[in-house]
Amino acid sequence: TTFNILLPPGKSQEAAPPRRQAAPTFAGGGAALVVEDEPSVRDLVGLVLKPLGFSVTAVADGEAAALAAEELGEDLRLIMMDVSMPGLSTEETLSRMRAAGVKAPVLIMSGHAEVELRTRFADQSVSGYLLKPFTGREVQAKLEQILGPA
Repeated sequence: TTFNILLPPGKSQEAAPPRRQAAPTFAGGGAALVVEDEPSVRDLVGLVLKPLGFSVTAVADGEAAALAAEELGEDLRLIMMDVSMPGLSTEETLSRMRAAGVKAPVLIMSGHAEVELRTRFADQSVSGYLLKPFTGREVQAKLEQILGPA
């Protein structure tokens, strides 16, 4: 059996001009600590933050994060942390950081629902949540919400 499908001729369309990406309206600055055990996500977040003016320190676990946060001290302007990591839990890591006097806002990255995250981190000092998968624009918008416009 053979089927022939006849379609009307399509309209000739010229190639659309390439879309220009809008210049960032948010400017970061200072140190950012990225805590993510997945190397590809860690690298991607660094690629998003650097053009926004952040110097990025990236680590893979909670123990390294707590040490890095103490070392960065007052220069630390932002912490972006995965919700689940090997070693110390996210809650334990946050507790250690806060006990050491780290005051930087914390943005939790997760594939879980935000309602679930808000419940889990109700007793922690968390500034916001970024749901995976996310885009560079979503990161930028969340940072502007947490840190304010340039």
